Amino acid sequence: MKRISKTFFAVFTGLLICNMTASAYVDKSKEALLQKDHRTAMADYIVAAKQGNAEAQFNLGSIYSEEGGFGRHEIAAKWYRRAAEQGHVEAQFNLGYFYTTGLGVVRDFKKAAKWNRMAAEQGHAKAQLELGLLYSLGLGVLQDGKEAAKWLNMAAQQGQMKAQMQLASMYVAGKGVRQDNKEAVKLFRMAAKQGNEKAQHNLGVMYGRGQGVEQNHNEAAKWYRMAAEQGNAGAQNNLGTMYLNGQGVLRNRGTQYLLIDF
Repeated sequence: MKRISKTFFAVFTGLLICNMTASAYVDKSKEALLQKDHRTAMADYIVAAKQGNAEAQFNLGSIYSEEGGFGRHEIAAKWYRRAAEQGHVEAQFNLGYFYTTGLGVVRDFKKAAKWNRMAAEQGHAKAQLELGLLYSLGLGVLQDGKEAAKWLNMAAQQGQMKAQMQLASMYVAGKGVRQDNKEAVKLFRMAAKQGNEKAQHNLGVMYGRGQGVEQNHNEAAKWYRMAAEQGNAGAQNNLGTMYLNGQGVLRNRGTQYLLIDF
């Protein structure tokens, strides 16, 4: 019994030292990167990654995949996969992106869906967005509007503007979900408040037409103006027309937003 206990203690101690060593190498790599010593950082990350440290494997993959850096995406994919298999959420998402785009791997939407799902289930907003889009388009999975809406909504609630816009459009069209202008307005508003000019324009349209909200030309003009100031041509035209008609704004035929040529 004593011999077994000593053996167990020796193995446990060895594993603990190994993990501590890997963590130390990761910390040393971070310090090297802060000093822009990429050679030392790479060397230390490789040591830690080979010891099985997921963070080192992920960081190593990121260094290899950086544009203008080593640019060796095949090697990046290898290290991302090792980290992803250990549950590293960012590595799972990046590997999913590689399979979606064919970067460093053979393009494979089924594998893209697999890795994005793993990250999405851990709460990764961008992975939830990507998985929602894959379900919406039927890429790597059976096309399923309900599943698309589920994942897009998760991403939208975490502030992903693309998810907010995509899901809002689905509600307007009734595609994959029941048609619901009120839900569309909520989602457009979320994106509009983040500065998305298309969402601002669409919100202006909804207020102007009274779709999903009570018709309010003042609100329509407000959102059109925000979008117009970002160069949205549709918003500029609509706001110009409102100035021409004095609808929601004081009538002004010479406004800078009026695109109609007299």
